[in-house]
This record gives sequence, C-alpha cells and structure tokens, in this order.
Amino acid sequence: MQQREIRVFLSSTFKDMDAERHHLVTRVFPQIRQLCYQRGVNFSEIDLRWGITEEAAKNGRTVQICLEEIERCRALGQPPFFIGFLGERYGWVPQEDDLAAYWAQAADRRYASTIRAALTEGISVTELEIRFAFLAPPPEFSQPHVSAPRAKMYFRAPELTQTLAGDGGYDLTPQGQTDPLRAGQLTALKQRLRDDFPQTIAVDGYQSVEAFGEAVKRWLEQTIDALYPAHSLPDSWQRRLREHQQYAAVRRRAYVPLTAFRDRLVAYLNQASTLPTFTPLLLTAASGMGKSAFLADLEATLAAKGPVFAHYVGADGDNTLENWRDRLLNALAPQVSPPSWNALTEALTAWSQRQNGTLVLLLDAVNQLARPQEAMDRLRQIAWPPQVALVISATPDITQLARLDEQHWQRVQLPALSVEEREAVCAASLAQVSKSLSIPLTRRLVDDTACENPLFLRLTLEELCLHARHEALPQRLDALLRCGETGALFLAALAESDKDFSPPGLASRAARFIAASRNGLTHSELARLLADERGVKAPDHELLPLLARLAPYCQIRDGRLKLLHSALDHALQRGEEMNICRRAIVDCFKDESAFSLAERVWQLMALNEKKALFQALSDVLNVIQLYEYEPGLLRQVWGFSGVYEEDVMTGKLRQPFSWQPVGAAQLSDHFYAAIAIFTELRMTTALPAAAAWGSAIRAACSAPDTNPLVKANFYNTLAVLHKNQGALDVAEFAIREALGVGALCGKRNMARMLITLGGILIATEREEQGRQAYHNAQRLAMQAGDEETLAAIATLLARLDTQPTGAAKRIAEFEAQISIAEAQPLTLQRQKILSVIYEEYAFALLQNDRLIEAIAAIDNAIAAVQYFNNDASKKLDDLLTMRREIYQVTLRQSGG
Repeated sequence: MQQREIRVFLSSTFKDMDAERHHLVTRVFPQIRQLCYQRGVNFSEIDLRWGITEEAAKNGRTVQICLEEIERCRALGQPPFFIGFLGERYGWVPQEDDLAAYWAQAADRRYASTIRAALTEGISVTELEIRFAFLAPPPEFSQPHVSAPRAKMYFRAPELTQTLAGDGGYDLTPQGQTDPLRAGQLTALKQRLRDDFPQTIAVDGYQSVEAFGEAVKRWLEQTIDALYPAHSLPDSWQRRLREHQQYAAVRRRAYVPLTAFRDRLVAYLNQASTLPTFTPLLLTAASGMGKSAFLADLEATLAAKGPVFAHYVGADGDNTLENWRDRLLNALAPQVSPPSWNALTEALTAWSQRQNGTLVLLLDAVNQLARPQEAMDRLRQIAWPPQVALVISATPDITQLARLDEQHWQRVQLPALSVEEREAVCAASLAQVSKSLSIPLTRRLVDDTACENPLFLRLTLEELCLHARHEALPQRLDALLRCGETGALFLAALAESDKDFSPPGLASRAARFIAASRNGLTHSELARLLADERGVKAPDHELLPLLARLAPYCQIRDGRLKLLHSALDHALQRGEEMNICRRAIVDCFKDESAFSLAERVWQLMALNEKKALFQALSDVLNVIQLYEYEPGLLRQVWGFSGVYEEDVMTGKLRQPFSWQPVGAAQLSDHFYAAIAIFTELRMTTALPAAAAWGSAIRAACSAPDTNPLVKANFYNTLAVLHKNQGALDVAEFAIREALGVGALCGKRNMARMLITLGGILIATEREEQGRQAYHNAQRLAMQAGDEETLAAIATLLARLDTQPTGAAKRIAEFEAQISIAEAQPLTLQRQKILSVIYEEYAFALLQNDRLIEAIAAIDNAIAAVQYFNNDASKKLDDLLTMRREIYQVTLRQSGG
C-alpha cells in the first residue's frame, strides 16, 4: 500500500544558509503543502538546523537525530526526499566522541560501518548527511531509480554568499583566516557531485534566494505531479477505504490470533448461506481487550474465502452510522444517490439475489458512534436478506443503550487472553525490536491482572523497551504495573516524558494536540502547533525525539499521527487544556483547502462555538467544498446547527445560516454538489434550510447557459419543496420550468418530473390531469427500463384507486401496459418490467375480487422473475407466499 506522504529532508551548513532555509519554510513549503492537500498527500519537512545554533549542535545529538530520521524513513521503505544546498562553507566536522550516544545505541546497526568509515576521513556533518542519504547509501538504496530522483542539490553563487553572509559565509581558522583544508574538502565534495551525480544538481550557482526557492518549488511540484497526478486523485470513497485498510493493518501487526474462537465464529457465519434469516452477531469486551484487532484478523481470514466489508468506527474521522451505510451502499451500488436506508436494504437484497456466497459485514466499535442507542435501534430494524451476515463489536455498556434480545442479536463475549497467549504476545512484540525479557520478569508481567488487557500489556512492553536499563527493569516494571489501566499508564508516561523535553510539558501538549485533531496530525502540522515565540515551528531537533517517544502510543497513516486507541484519547479529553488545543488548531488551519476547512468545522463543533461555525459555513462555496470532501461531516453540521429542531419562540424549524446568492461561474464545477445538498436538506425535512439554500443557488441553476439537466433537477427539487410547504401554485410554476427543459434530460428524468407534476395536480383537485401525468410517466419509465420509477408510479396509482370502480379502471390500464411490454423483444429488462406490472395487476384484480385471474397474474410475475433469477430469492418467495394465500381464499370461498 503506497504511502501518500512526502517527507523532505533539508541539509545545509548552519547560519550561512539561514536566508534560504527561512524562505523555504515561510514561502515555498506553504504552497507545496497546499498542493499536497489538494492531491490527498501529507507533506512534512525535516530541518535539524531550524531553531538551533551551530554551537548547540556540536554535542553530536543533532547528528544522531539526523541519521536516525533517515534510517527511520528507510525502514518504512520510503527514503525521504533530500534537498541539499551549499554555499562556501564546509561546516562542522564531528569527532568520534561526539557520536558516543549514537554508537551506544547503534553499534550493531547495519549502517554503523558506513558511518564509521566516513568519520575516519574527517568529513563534516553536512557531507555525512549527503553520503548517508544518497552518495554512499546502504546497498538496498543505491539503485538510481530509488536514490537519484529523490535527491537534489543546489549550489549558491559565491557572489551571493558575499552579499548575504560576508565573512560568516566561510570556514575560518582560529586566527580568523579562511581555512584552506575545509575549502578544499568543499570543492572536492561539489566536484564529486558534478562528476558522479550530475542528475542531482538542480542549480549550480543560483544568484538569489528567490531563484533558489523557485527552483525547489518547481522540482517538488514536478515530483508531486509524477507521483500523485491530479487525474489519479482518490475520491472520498477511495480515501476512506484506504484509511480503514490502514487501520486494520496496524491492528494485525504482531497480533497473536485467537484461532479456536475465530474458527468458531467462522463456522457460525458459514451458516448464513443456508439459513433464510441470519441473526446478527454482537461481540462484546471491555475497552482495550482486542476487539478491533480480532475483527481485523477475522477480516483477513474471511477475505481469503469470500466477500467481506469491514468498517472501523472513527478510522476515517467520521463516527456516524450513516458513514457506514454510505460506504457500504457505495460498495454495493455506487450509482445510487442520494444514499438512504431504503436504498441500502434494496442494494443488500439485490446482492443476495444474484450471489451464491455470503457477504459478511464487520462493524467495529458501535459504542463509539455519535449516537450509539439510535444506531443500535436502526441496525435492529434492518431486514437482513439471506446470505448477508452482520458482525458488530462494542463494549459491554452497549447493553444499557439498546434492547438486546435473542431474536435480534446473537451475543458472544471475546475471551480474555490466557497466560500462554499473553506470553505469545510478549514474544511477538519483543521480536519486532530484537529484544527479550527474562523468564522471571515475563512471568511477573503476564501474571498481573492488568495484563489481561492486551493493550495494557503491549504498551507496558513498549515502555520497558524504550526506557529501562537492564538492571532497572524490575523496578520499572513494578512502577508500570501499578498504573493498573491503560489510560493511567499513558498519563504516567507523558508526565515522565514532560521532564525530558523542553519546554516543560511538551510531551503532554503534543499528545493533546494529536488527541484533539479530527483525524491525526502530520509532523509539520504538529511542529507549527508546538511553536513558541522563537519562530513559526518547533525545532526538529526537539520534535523528532519527542515523536519517537510517543511512537508506541500512535499509529501513522500516510504520515499522519493518530493515537493508537480510544482509551488514550479518553485519558486526555478532560480540562481546559484540551479546549486550548482545539482553539490553537482552528487558528493553525487557516488555509483554503478542504482538509483545513473540515478540521476547523470539527473543532468548532467540539468547542460548541456555533456563531463561528455558522459564519464559516454561511459561505455557499465552503458548504459545497465540505460536502465534496466529507459529506458525513456536513450532515453532522446540520444536526449540530439545529436545522431539524423547532425554535421555542417561533415554533418554526431553525435556519441559522446566512447564505448569499452565487452566480453560475462560481458553481461551474460544483452544480452536482449544490443540487445534492438541496435535495438532502429537502428529503430530511429541514425545509427552511432547504428553502434558503435553494434561494442561494437559484440564479446559478437557472442561468441561460446552465446545463439543462442541472436546471431540471433544481426546479424539480424546488417544486417538491414548495409542495411540502403548501405553496402549490409556486410548486406548479417550478415543475413546469423543469419540464420546459426536461425533453433534453432523458426519459428517466422526464418520468420523475411528471410524477412531481402529477402529485401537485392531484393536490390541487385536478385528479384526472394528475392521473394522466402518472400514466405519461409510466410510459416513459417503461421505455427507459426504470423499474424503481415504475414501482413508485404503481404505488401512487394504487392510492388513487381504493374503490372497486377505480380498481376496474386500473385493470384496463394494466392490461394495456402488459400488451405494450410483451410486444417488446425478450430481454432481461423487459422481464423485470413485466414482473412489476404483473404484480401490481394482481393487486388491482384482488381489489375487484377476481381471485382466479389474480393467481394467473401472479404466475406470470413468477415466470418473469424466474427468467432473471432462477435461484430462490426474497422476491420469488414473496410472490409464492402471495399465491398460496390467494389460493387458500379461493378454497374457502368454494367450500373446498
């Protein structure tokens, strides 16, 4: 799975290159970051010279961090992009003792010999970075297709050095003279780059800082275009799928499977293909007991055998059940819009009818949904078709929020880890870092009751690996076990880390920022949030060690850090400190990208700052941008804003947004989203908000050059809205505007507009005209092969014909429709349409007590269904049941 991340490592000498470094950080990288946001890519720069003096770096700590950062990127299989820029200084040359701390930790690493060999030559830190990155990298990264494209060097013109740095731009001897040894080493380094790596030289002798910045910007833009072209930008569905896949992959890492329990569940799920109905399975366990990891493992097991759809609540930043519904509906029937619960039921039924295997739906952490009680009620109401099996997980307190009866849920408890399984977890976790624990300490660890919780056990192991010297392991283990639960362990680790970093409290602040974020933070975002009065971002020589310290508690997805588990989030979600972090995030994410808008909206809702939220989303284009990027978040905004609630003073539904009209040019690429928002607000009964939105986009949608389909859809939605509000004359005007361009929109759309017209005519006591509109719609829908519209028209006509005389009239109409349909060539579409008409025909016959003829009509419907589905299906079962019931009535009437 390719990481959608760009990490840029900056390498230069110290103070003589400050102007270039400042220009990149303040001018170039913000533009690159904006481009990356547009491409769904996370961007971070690593600059160990930022915010630190050369003298402060000469203890070797910076060199250690530098080498570890390059090595860390390589361990991920993704070498960093490397930008080196050199003036007339060669830079500080470290001695063996300066790297003592690095050797103590890394003496046996595979890159150690390369570094030692380089140091014996007396090279500078800057050359060491260049060599380690691409001049003489480890063998697995020496191929040109890996190293060369990711590295660029920029040489400053000597005259620019004189202008910018003066004497400070050269290496000097203690006597203040130009150092000929260092000057010679610099000349040799540049010449080697020119001779052996000419493809890495981007500019040789730039004349201004601006020219340097433009060259760097151009290279990064070209690189982004090559790696993440605009035409291959993942849509919101692909982005969310990726986030769920990455979430599951993290859970499976070093996971010790519960094989026997998993096999028992797989056997239970296999029954779904043989049973007419399948009772959904509810898996419960306390927080941190491994429900998500178990479901991720179950997903991988099931995926090897058949279709499985997994959804991990919160993995993509949207914790609503509607997000699960929309993702599932998109996977089953991507053409359906807008999404609805009825549409999901129809899509699942259609899948069940055309497939032989079982579709398993995994829904993790239902207790973390925004409205868990409503969610459980909604899941309980769904009629699950055959060959569809639902498995959900939750904490035990879900039983207090929902009616859990055996008819609707098969409950099962996730078993706690046995002592042997805990020992296996220890072995698997320690093997990842090539460490081991003595038998007595392992026994003390696995026997502690707190370690029955797998999350606590894993984090305790991580703390032991990070902190303790071998002699201090027993005391350190005792201190960790005294924490007793995961949240306390995390807070204790943060409190201890706060003492190790400057300024005080840095670790806790960083963790709170990560916990407060909507969907995690990148390195560069966190650097900006942690900045103090010294500059625009926290120095990397402080931030990188801090991130390494927090790594056991985080997961990284495409370079975005997020806390590993909800228990860690909950440990930090208290106090004014969290609100301070949220306000800082709002202030930090000021750019115009959809990502930043979503972040600001999320934080403003968490802060309950409605005025600021309403102001931000009173811009029509902001609403559209949010819908296109994260429609589920916009739906949360509607609920939060109260558009579905009555104002206690006026008794009317609220409408807190001040949308102003926009022109066609502003909506040129966003008409679909604008109409979809209009339709959703209308369908969800937020009528005042829908009316205000319609007013804002009306001028654009009705402009002469606007696409006829856009115009027709707008006026059709407007007509339905006015009809629902009782303004029938305005509604009729709107639908006739829609029909005026409807001929250009296809038979399917024209049929649906005629249905709207029919409803308005009937509501104004013009039943015959309304009925004729329905019949015209029926004719067009039949020609278009639109089964859904045909079924809707049949229902509407049935409501009109509740009297026997009306039913008799309908019988003749159905017979005429059957004659038209049967005259068409025998196709799958023809048979589907006939199945709908014959079923409605049978109902009309029943209303006129013509039972024998009704049975014949049902037989014809069954024959039509069997043409496109020979296997047993719910539709076929319903028709057969209906036939038996009518037949029983005929027997009773005949005295048989």
